Amino acid sequence: MSIFRRAVRSFCQLLAILSLPNRGVSAQSPGAPPSTIHPVLFVRARMESWDWFDTGSAGRYEYVGVTVRAGLTRQSPHFAWRAELALPMLIGLPDDATLPPPAGQLGGGATTFEASGQRRDLIHVMPRQLWVRWGRPRAGPALKAGRFDFNDGAERTPKHHVLAALRTQRINQRLIGTFAFTHVQRSFDGVVASLDGAEGNLTLAAMRPTAGVFAARTARSLEVNLLCGAWSRDIRVGAGAADLRLFGIFSDDRRGVVPVDNRPLAARQADTRSLRVVTLGGHWLQAVPTGLGDVDLLAWGVLQRGSWGSLGQRSGAVALEVGFEPRGVPGRPWVRVGMAHSTGDDDPADNRHETFYQVLPTPRVYARHPFYNMMNSSELFASMQIRPHPKVTARVWAHRLRLTESTDLWYLGGGAFEPTTFGFAGRPANNAQGLATVVEGALEYRPDWHWAFEVFGNFVRGGPVVNRIYGGSGTARLLYLESSFTW
Repeated sequence: MSIFRRAVRSFCQLLAILSLPNRGVSAQSPGAPPSTIHPVLFVRARMESWDWFDTGSAGRYEYVGVTVRAGLTRQSPHFAWRAELALPMLIGLPDDATLPPPAGQLGGGATTFEASGQRRDLIHVMPRQLWVRWGRPRAGPALKAGRFDFNDGAERTPKHHVLAALRTQRINQRLIGTFAFTHVQRSFDGVVASLDGAEGNLTLAAMRPTAGVFAARTARSLEVNLLCGAWSRDIRVGAGAADLRLFGIFSDDRRGVVPVDNRPLAARQADTRSLRVVTLGGHWLQAVPTGLGDVDLLAWGVLQRGSWGSLGQRSGAVALEVGFEPRGVPGRPWVRVGMAHSTGDDDPADNRHETFYQVLPTPRVYARHPFYNMMNSSELFASMQIRPHPKVTARVWAHRLRLTESTDLWYLGGGAFEPTTFGFAGRPANNAQGLATVVEGALEYRPDWHWAFEVFGNFVRGGPVVNRIYGGSGTARLLYLESSFTW
């Protein structure tokens, strides 16, 4: 029996189990009281259309990705567990969208095709979550062990609605995330302990990421050790509110893969030491009510020290943003402007690695068209969100992107996702800094809590960095249509 047929049969058996009548099994909507056991189901389908920087027919392609997650969970005041399988399905991946260096893989479809055994159509069943939890999060001490989702910054939700939205949209997953935009995604194996009280939330985690993201072949854990700690709390500031968070992450990549940085290939191949980086940082979010509306402020920053193989790690990053939501205006517009800046390496021949290391992020939260990330980059952006109807949200963004150091690389990717490749890709800057200008928009419709529909499109005009690699007019686009169902 083919792997395709086995996968379909296994998943159909799971769905059959979930559909069996059971007095202790019921679907839950948000806010419903916990039941003894209930099924969980998430289905997302997305059609993507890529055009990668005027690389001809190789860079223009469409494919369909479907993500299904289904399982069972039990919730009680002091004990819970969850068992969940994932079924990623990919149809029509491009088999000719990888060019010789420095052009490389031309977008997400090419990366998925190469990482998943060079198959145009594939389906795979993998264990997505399997954990038990003692205690009750957000109501005292709790301990979770097993395989689970983990997003840094999501340890707690501020009480103020603006600060809660900022946590979700502009803080979470900058450094560690499930990369949920991809059709395979990643989980984490380990333990998470949390303590909630009047003075805030303290969360500690020891874990390893699983393979996945672009590689739909296995879900085993990778030799990347993570130790994380975060403390956060709400703070009253006059008539407004603030959210403070301090955190630290120790990452130890022991896979022995060749790292991606601006040294010559021979030097990187000869450096077999592990990458051990300590990241210390924090954020401050503040909502300030005024007579005209609500103003919000965001400050996020980190410093990094450690060893990048045989090199010393010395790097950092910062993000500053301000938003305004005018009161009494139809559609509740929310306008934001901001900047993000991270260090790059200005000398590939010295004994320091000064490129900011983004660990294991979900880049797509901050790069809607994920052809870049926060490494060796500087960004200015403006955005506006408007809700013409309670069930409809429209968003537009504009970005100006530059590389911090012209002697470093243009970095892409979201970190380790398989045992044999580094996870971040790098392309030469060729002594240039201008990367791209991006204009993009999205329209989302949510008729109820079960369903969501989204259309997204953008236009990218590449700068000198892009044009010296790809030539042509240096333009790119990403369009997609997506629907999802949650139960």
